Amino acid sequence: EMPVAETAAVLAVAKGTVKSRLARALVRLRNVIEAEFPELREEAVP
Repeated sequence: EMPVAETAAVLAVAKGTVKSRLARALVRLRNVIEAEFPELREEAVP
């Protein structure tokens, strides 16, 4: 696990870019997991 600032430096992008890409990736991952394993959604705690 790498801090946002370090990731930004390695990728030569702004810290905000790293944060927004991570947020979008998490949404996409969540959608894929929910599509593949709908039963997990029912077991989730609100």
